[in-house]
Amino acid sequence: MWDTLEVTHEGTNEVKKARKHIVIQEYEMFRMLKGETIAEVQKRFMHIINHLMSLDKTFEKEKLNIKILKCLDRAWQPKVTAISESIGRLPKQEQGEKA
Repeated sequence: MWDTLEVTHEGTNEVKKARKHIVIQEYEMFRMLKGETIAEVQKRFMHIINHLMSLDKTFEKEKLNIKILKCLDRAWQPKVTAISESIGRLPKQEQGEKA
């Protein structure tokens, strides 16, 4: 009975795995959209992270911070540089990878 409820609610293991791969790809491809505010970026980013965490994916806070800094557009470059230099965590080559 419990197994039937679990599969009905969460899907089979194959469905969970496929869902996880799709959301991981969304995370990897995540970028700030043109005209998007920082609040909107943060909301979209947290939605993806929360979805991945519900699928048992874990993240280190430092990696999430670096990811969000790398996804910001060029208008944010001075702030990204200042934050990166203050924490000394984002290598110079990664700063230049923004689209």
